[in-house]
Amino acid sequence: MSGATVAGGGSSPVRYAEVVLPVPVPRTYTYRLPEPLAGHVVPGARVVVPVRRRRVVGVVVAVDAPAPGVAAKSIEAAPDGEPALSPALLELGRWISRYYGAPIGLALRALLPGALWSVSRPAGPAERTERVLLLTQALPSLLERERAFRRAPRRRVAYEALEALGGSAPVQHLVTRLGLSPAIRSPDSRRLRRPR
Repeated sequence: MSGATVAGGGSSPVRYAEVVLPVPVPRTYTYRLPEPLAGHVVPGARVVVPVRRRRVVGVVVAVDAPAPGVAAKSIEAAPDGEPALSPALLELGRWISRYYGAPIGLALRALLPGALWSVSRPAGPAERTERVLLLTQALPSLLERERAFRRAPRRRVAYEALEALGGSAPVQHLVTRLGLSPAIRSPDSRRLRRPR
C-alpha cells in the first residue's frame, strides 16, 4: 500500500489498482482507487476507466498496487456487485496469455461475453422477458373442439399447435416459426387459453 495521503490532509492512504484493458497491449494500467468504490474493486471485477478521451471497461487484476511514477487517473465506476471473473478464471486468462503469447487484455476479453465490455451499458445487456402462451384447459374430444372453436378456426389451429408443443410455447415462436397470427399476443387470446 502506498504511503501517500488523500489530498486535503485526510489520513486515508491513496490506493491503486492494476487494470487490464481489452486492447492488444501486454501490460496492465494503474488507476487510483476511490474510497467509495473500494468494496467493489477486487481482482476479477469489471471497472469503467478513462483512457485518453473515452471510457473503457477493464478488469481489475490486483489491488493495493504500488503508486505509479506519474499521476494516475481514477476508476470511474464498478458496475458489478461481485467480481465478473473468479480467481480460477483470472488464472486461466493469465495461462492463455502466457501459452499463446497473447496480450492479457485480449485473453481476458475472450472469457466474458461481448456485451459486458460495453461502456454504454456497463451492467450488461438488459434482461429479456418472454411471453409464454399456456393451455389451461384440455379439450380431449373433437366434439368439444368443434363447439369451442366453431367461429374461430384460426384459434383452433393455434390451440392444436400449442397442444402439439406440450401445452406451452413462447409467443414469439408461435408467430415466427409456425406462422400463426400475431393476434395471439392480444388480450383477446383468452379464448385460446380458456376455450369455451
